[in-house]
Amino acid sequence: MTKLRRIGIVALILPLVLVLSSCIRMHQEINVSSQEKIEVKSDFGVLKEQAQSGGIKDSDGVCQRGMSSVKLPGDLKQEGYQDDKYIGCKISGTAKLSDISYLSFDESSKQWTFHMSGSNAQGISATMITDFEVKVTFPGKVLTASGKGEISGNTVTWKDPSDLIGSEGLKATASNDPDLTWLWIVLGVVVVGGAVVAVILVQRGRAKAARPGPGQPGPQDGFQGPANFQQPGQPGQQGYPGQPGQPGQQGYPGQPGQPGQQGYPGQPGQPGQQGYPGQPGQPGQQGYPGQPGQPGQNPWR
Repeated sequence: MTKLRRIGIVALILPLVLVLSSCIRMHQEINVSSQEKIEVKSDFGVLKEQAQSGGIKDSDGVCQRGMSSVKLPGDLKQEGYQDDKYIGCKISGTAKLSDISYLSFDESSKQWTFHMSGSNAQGISATMITDFEVKVTFPGKVLTASGKGEISGNTVTWKDPSDLIGSEGLKATASNDPDLTWLWIVLGVVVVGGAVVAVILVQRGRAKAARPGPGQPGPQDGFQGPANFQQPGQPGQQGYPGQPGQPGQQGYPGQPGQPGQQGYPGQPGQPGQQGYPGQPGQPGQQGYPGQPGQPGQNPWR
């Protein structure tokens, strides 16, 4: 029976690489809680076009190529999947430290070591892996990481496949104790804050104790002034100007005004238009008889 501790995920994708030669997805996430509980999530797949040309028809074919000789330890389970781009196989579940070859714990130094050796990646080049990410989370703070590993507290992440193919492979060390820096900071703030409050309370107590109490009341009856003392006092100072008053009510309408003076004569008007022709006049009266004519001359004389 071949266990996961003897091969690791690099060996799982090796048969796919030898058949397909490129376009491989490789994701792995490991969360170490203790030697008895290690959560594993692995995802290896190929592009759909490359899978079909390599004789892989569905996701079960990917799992069969990668897991044909593997018996998964613990409660690890495999499941085929397809998305818009890849056909692949996922492995998820929990295992023990004794089931995983690339993870170890040193009892003397109390340190964890993750080492996914590049020697298992013979026949694989970085250009064949187009989608790559390996993330490991330890119980304590990450101390060292190889290649381009990005350290963030208890987690280290590799995203460059050339780190895996290199001679050193993926390697990281971490402590077993959780980082308690934040706890010390909180405790320090609490202690300092408590000391400040205590000082303030002590100072208030001292100030209250030193404050004198109320004095004895004075005599209630004053001395009587002299009789008939009526001299007027000095005039008081002039008071401040008062505030502006409110606007008055609207007044009544005024009386009608006097008639105005006579205006100047106007300018002469423009000549009127020519009138229409008049009606024919009445016949005149008969004229007087004319004077007698002169005697005519004899034309024969």
